[in-house]
Amino acid sequence: MVKLPLKLDSLDVAILQALSEDGRRSYRQIAQIVKASTPTVQARFERMIQSGLISRIAPIYNVDRLDKGFGALVWLKVDANKVVKVAAEMARLEEIKGVFVTTGEGNLLVKIFGKDYDTIQSIISDKIGVVEGVQLLSTQMITKTLKDEQSIAIEPDTGVLLSCDYCKGKIQGSPATFKVLDGERYFCCNTCLTSYKEKYGSKLRV
Repeated sequence: MVKLPLKLDSLDVAILQALSEDGRRSYRQIAQIVKASTPTVQARFERMIQSGLISRIAPIYNVDRLDKGFGALVWLKVDANKVVKVAAEMARLEEIKGVFVTTGEGNLLVKIFGKDYDTIQSIISDKIGVVEGVQLLSTQMITKTLKDEQSIAIEPDTGVLLSCDYCKGKIQGSPATFKVLDGERYFCCNTCLTSYKEKYGSKLRV
């Protein structure tokens, strides 16, 4: 039974909190904060990376410090049977920094950024407005950002959904695991595990 990727405990949450406050902290610094050993913190962090919970560590910009650049929130109305597909298409656009499927008439909210007002309008008309099934409801320019944090609440006993490292499907229940030198791989079934070994066996460091 693999415990960490499926359920987070209080130590996992403490590590994530320490990273959220300052992503530059070293394993040793985090260990001092959460009162655990450095190897334990490193192992927990690496397994959260491998489980897909942490997708990347990146800088958080203070956009009000920049002398160029505009942001806008754009409300869209999309046919209910197309909203997931359209949202995925929007997420692939580099200029779009946030995509949120919501309830209500405006069921898709996107956050965009550009160097100036004309760029914002061009993104809306040339990249968003041309998507089939999309109706533009409203656009609000962002005039000042007071707080912009990732909208997520993580508490002890929070579950983490895993994807199979071979077929990419969701894993139901306990995963089949395969240990390699840089950690573990997770699979939805033994068939995928076997196929993974056959495909990548010569390249894996076990």
